[in-house]
Amino acid sequence: MTRPLVTLLTLLLSVALLAGCASRREMPIDVALFPSTPVAPETRAPGRVAVLLQPAVKDLVHEGEDGPARSMRIPIGRIVAKAMLASAAEVFTSGADSLEAAAGDDMRYAATLIVQSARVSYHSRLLWMLPLPFVGGVGDSEFDAQLALDVTVLDPQGRVVWTRTYDDGRQVWPHEWIDQAKAPDGLLRVTHEAAWRLSQSVMRDLREWAEGERMRPRNL
Repeated sequence: MTRPLVTLLTLLLSVALLAGCASRREMPIDVALFPSTPVAPETRAPGRVAVLLQPAVKDLVHEGEDGPARSMRIPIGRIVAKAMLASAAEVFTSGADSLEAAAGDDMRYAATLIVQSARVSYHSRLLWMLPLPFVGGVGDSEFDAQLALDVTVLDPQGRVVWTRTYDDGRQVWPHEWIDQAKAPDGLLRVTHEAAWRLSQSVMRDLREWAEGERMRPRNL
C-alpha cells in the first residue's frame, strides 16, 4: 500500500470517528478507574505524608487539538493529585494531606512529596482499512497514552531527599475495532490507570526511604 493511500485512508477514518465532535468534551475524574491494589496492613508505613503539586501541574489540562484526544479536555493535574493522595492513604497509616505550599520544617509529616512537572501525550496509528463504496471504508486504529512525572521528596526538615522521573511508558487502549467511537472514554481510563501506577511507584520508593529513616540510628 502506497504512502499517499495510507494517508488518505487515515484521514477518512479520523473524519468518520470524530464527526460531530466540534465542541470540547470535559472528561471527568473517576476514582473508580484507579485499579484496586489492596495493601496488607502489616506492610503499611507509620506516619503521614504531605502531597504538593506545583501550580503548572495542578492546573494542567490536556486540550487535544488533533489525534485521538481531539476535542477532549482531560484534567491531568487533578487526576494525578487524586492518585497520589489515594496511594498515600494505602501505603501510610495516617494517609496524606494536600498542601498548597511546602511546609518546610514540619515534623507532622514523614515527608513532603512535590510533583514538579507532568507530561502526557496521546497517539493513534492506523492498523488496517477496508475501503467501501459510498461510506468511505471501515478500519481500526491503535490508541495510546503516555504519562510521566518529575517528583521531589523533602524530609521533615524541608531538605531535598531525592528528585526522580517516573514514566509509565506507552500504554495502549485495548478494544475491538467496532468500539473505536469509545476512544475518548478508553483514553481517559488509560490515563487514570497510568496515574495510579506512577503514584504507586512513587509511594513504594517513599515508604522504603521512610522506613530506612525510622530504623537509622540517631545521635543522642
